[in-house]
Amino acid sequence: MIKANWTSTSAFNLELALDESRDWIERVINQKFPSDFQSSLRDGIFLCKLINQIQPNSVPKYNQSPSTDFAKRENIQLFIKSAKHSMGLRDTQLFESQDLFESIRIRNIAITLYWLGRAARASQTYKGPQLDLLKFQGMNCSACKKAITNNDYLTTMTQQFHTSCAVCCSCSCKLDPKKKFYQESNNFWCENCMLGATNLGGSNNSSGGKNKSNNNNNNKCSGCFGSLEKGYVPDENDKEKKYCTSCICDLCHDPLIGNFQVKDGKKVCDSCSCKSCGKSLEDGYYEEGISKYCEPCAKDRNKPKQVMDKDGHDHHHHNHNKPTTTTTTTNSNSPLAKKKSDSCKMCDKPVDNKTKKYGDDRDKYCTPHEKDGTCGKCNGELVGSAISVMDKNFHPQCFKCDSCNKNLNQNDQIKKSPTTGNPLCGPCSSNNNKSSKNCHDCKKPISGSSVEALDRPYHPNCLKCYSCSKNLKEDFTEVDNEPFCNPCASQLNQYTSGNQKQPKQGGSPFITSGWLDSDRCVVCVKPLNGEVAKIFDSFYHKGCFKCTDKSCNAPLLTGYFPHDKKPYCQKCSIKIQQSTTTDHCAKCSKPIIEGSILKVAGKVYHKSCYDNEKHTSSSSSSSSVNCFKCKSQITGTQFVRLDQKDYCMKCSPSASSSTTVTHGERLNYGMTVDPRSGKRVFNTSK
Repeated sequence: MIKANWTSTSAFNLELALDESRDWIERVINQKFPSDFQSSLRDGIFLCKLINQIQPNSVPKYNQSPSTDFAKRENIQLFIKSAKHSMGLRDTQLFESQDLFESIRIRNIAITLYWLGRAARASQTYKGPQLDLLKFQGMNCSACKKAITNNDYLTTMTQQFHTSCAVCCSCSCKLDPKKKFYQESNNFWCENCMLGATNLGGSNNSSGGKNKSNNNNNNKCSGCFGSLEKGYVPDENDKEKKYCTSCICDLCHDPLIGNFQVKDGKKVCDSCSCKSCGKSLEDGYYEEGISKYCEPCAKDRNKPKQVMDKDGHDHHHHNHNKPTTTTTTTNSNSPLAKKKSDSCKMCDKPVDNKTKKYGDDRDKYCTPHEKDGTCGKCNGELVGSAISVMDKNFHPQCFKCDSCNKNLNQNDQIKKSPTTGNPLCGPCSSNNNKSSKNCHDCKKPISGSSVEALDRPYHPNCLKCYSCSKNLKEDFTEVDNEPFCNPCASQLNQYTSGNQKQPKQGGSPFITSGWLDSDRCVVCVKPLNGEVAKIFDSFYHKGCFKCTDKSCNAPLLTGYFPHDKKPYCQKCSIKIQQSTTTDHCAKCSKPIIEGSILKVAGKVYHKSCYDNEKHTSSSSSSSSVNCFKCKSQITGTQFVRLDQKDYCMKCSPSASSSTTVTHGERLNYGMTVDPRSGKRVFNTSK
């Protein structure tokens, strides 16, 4: 899954983001990284320590000395689940365990740490070191829209403000970050105007205002705990709860218990807002299941429309003395109800646009939620309890060894199958069962000694560098889940970090999804995985994405230049352009890129080609040759042959100084030649 960037104009710098992430984690847990960023986080220990510092006991138990890959992956999964449930991060803001464990998409890890840093800033209990969000992106103030250029700002998971721009949406007083303030949806409130909001920061009192009173206090509003002197509305379901006029929706007059927003000075609850754009629904709405949409959003969703006018949900004629609940039903036989069955069962997104239909329960979910909603073994829908292992979910009865079908427990020693991705028991994944293994490279059975790399078995002679095919007998480096020798890996890192000068421009074609299972790398013809470059209809592994010119073969990790639907580096691209735009020698047919240009009898030559033509052209039968110009018989032993025509030495077209020029000088036939590109510019002046 590719994670979205922070903003559409984000000045994303991965190296700077990772450096800031490392510095922040070290300051929070008060411990230095023993090695590089990915290796230090790969076992999940530092991540669990980090989130426990931000939200104590988020991960109460984790493996502090993991010795197996399964234990390390489990630590990473515990961090991801805690970030989601304890800190409120969404799925699109979380990396997947293989992103870190297999070093596939390090960018996703930086994005998760960015959102965790925002959540830490919004926490009312965490008072430790803060992540410098400006190292990740350029931020604009949500109020004045001007850039935030220093650390004097206030931020939540959805908005950020200059300290001077953060004001209460009710009384417009400036909010002091050192004092208690409140937020509900996208609105900030000072302590005096709090409206049943969620306490974000300020004082160390984590209980906030809500614990200062209880619902049995008849003189306090159940929402903001303010006075009821100006009137109140009782809760329809609990008569002991009362809400002041500031804590009810201005449209339906229900209590503002959940999220709400202020539109044009009116407080509007979620039930009276469009689910898509948040616009007030006072002019009517379109219903889809339990969700409501305004007319423009309903048309965009391309749904059959059932308009509910003001009579169906009249916000202006409710009884002001009690909250009123309005319920609108949809005919189960309507096209809208039938359309619901074609939506993802997890997120309600349409599944009609899926690129691949399976004919099983996976078709009930959109592509991002296939793994979450179906079993990794039988592809059946998950109902009730499930076991989550290796980024897949399984029915308890389906959690078996993929090879011997033995029932597995979560505490068993298991490994990931390199072919299906499903779990293997210890015996089936160990070297004791070598006879059942096939070499990952040559696909032939392994009967003798073997080596294991990246959780895959190889013959000793088959474990080679993915780039140069050198046999890997000692250490190697993993790049995109493939083995590279250290020199090739260093070369890739140089191009990735921008230390090389070529190429300087062009587009980055790397993607992490969007190909079919049948697609293959056009260079090595192997299945696609990790980061893949797509050029027109062709795919390349990151390690295979090199200049098409075999004499160059430079990695194209910072850009490429296409010619005939093939990628080239900038240097080779310039050569190709020169060969197609410059003059070609009339003798050797090669482009005249450098040296002198010679124009003779309407033709253009390399000077060396013309000289060779003149001095090496001889014939033993010259007595039978007549000069093309003077028609006389050639009596000497030397003559010149140009364009299948013979000339005596007297009549031969000579290469005078006026016809021999170097690049950049003016030719006698009215044009100049650019010495760099070979482009010809015709001269119209006399």
